[in-house]
Amino acid sequence: ERKLAMIEHSNPLGRWPQKVAAVDASLPVVPPTIHPAALQTVQEALLAEEQLAVQYVNARGEAKTQTLHPLGLVQCGSITYLIATAFKDAKVRLYAMHRMESAKRLHEPARIPDGFTLKAFIDAGGMQLGDGPTIRLKAWVSSELGKQLADTRLTENQRLEPVANGFIFTATLPDSWRLSWWILSKTGSIEVLAPKELRQNIGARIQTAATRYVTP
Repeated sequence: ERKLAMIEHSNPLGRWPQKVAAVDASLPVVPPTIHPAALQTVQEALLAEEQLAVQYVNARGEAKTQTLHPLGLVQCGSITYLIATAFKDAKVRLYAMHRMESAKRLHEPARIPDGFTLKAFIDAGGMQLGDGPTIRLKAWVSSELGKQLADTRLTENQRLEPVANGFIFTATLPDSWRLSWWILSKTGSIEVLAPKELRQNIGARIQTAATRYVTP
């Protein structure tokens, strides 16, 4: 940045940062506040591969001290997650950094699952926010949504079969909260055809939402 600032008046290349930008396709949100001291401690323990004692507040507002084995940090939208296992649980879980009130290095070696890599965890759908299995989604999608999915695929194995009023979309995806949120955000442009359980779940949630808009 300093180098470009020095040459921007004499060389057009110096104005390059003013000509490019990245914009999130979703609605902008205000990122949650992370305790700086806790973040620094987590980063240090992660790099040193040491255990952590954290004061963590869950979604119900309950604070609890937990011993964690840090495995990685992931920025997912506006949320920063620590990927870790708990002291007596080998399951890899996500811990939102803004829910950590404090963190302390224990100076004991962290237990890292055999063969774990952060890339493999993400590639396997670890950031999809759910413990569900992989499913084969089949859905009708509108012509507009179908064209979007053709440009920005959800998976490498997705298929789009043209039909009279849109496309039949199929793809193998993790059965997760994020998938449900995505489907609900496209309500007017998608109809889940299979699996049956997901169709029923989405249909029930749409019907519940619709009743909230009925004028008394």
